[in-house]
Amino acid sequence: MQEKFRQAGRWMYAHLALATILKLTLGTFLILSFYELADEVRDGETLAFDETVLRWFNNLSTPWLDSFFLNVTGLGGVAFVAATGIALTAFMAARRRWRDMWVVLIGLGGAALLNIILKLLFERVRPDLWEQLVVETSFSFPSGHSMASAALAGVIIYFIIRSRLKVWLKSSLIAAAVIYVALVGFSRLYLGVHYPTDVVGGWLVTSLWLLVAIPVIEKIFRSRRSAS
Repeated sequence: MQEKFRQAGRWMYAHLALATILKLTLGTFLILSFYELADEVRDGETLAFDETVLRWFNNLSTPWLDSFFLNVTGLGGVAFVAATGIALTAFMAARRRWRDMWVVLIGLGGAALLNIILKLLFERVRPDLWEQLVVETSFSFPSGHSMASAALAGVIIYFIIRSRLKVWLKSSLIAAAVIYVALVGFSRLYLGVHYPTDVVGGWLVTSLWLLVAIPVIEKIFRSRRSAS
């Protein structure tokens, strides 16, 4: 029996060590990727690529796609993400799931704050290649819609992974969340209000933020349970 406990303990420590290594590797990749991307954006080295991609999207334009992407882009806007975040926060608070409540608040709120800071830091002017269907006045890098949708999807995926749903249902919901993020990002390109590097930059920053913030929240609540 003692040998079984020792084996279980060794397996647990090995699992934790592997998870830590994977997180550190992913975090390093995200940091370096964003640094390289931001450096090239600041120097204007991505502009030719960005404009080529935007013109390709514009060549696809039809009245139906105009309507479709106008609706999709709203799903990554402040109103929708904030309303969904408030609903999730209220739900978690009502069920006294305080850790999950803070995951929502810090996950979404932190991404929004980072977006504001980074926009002011880079002050990248938005693309102006054709007459646009929507008017945006803030700076371009990184994309706020991409960050907001990625933060919302990331938080929901976190809850899905920790749930007791069947594997096939978890996989389907996670796939739907990823598609949602991708469509919101594509909508910003189709509408011509962001460069591709704005969208990718937003995804990188949000992924890094959630990768750091959620484990910290989990650790704080584990410490509190141990102390009580």
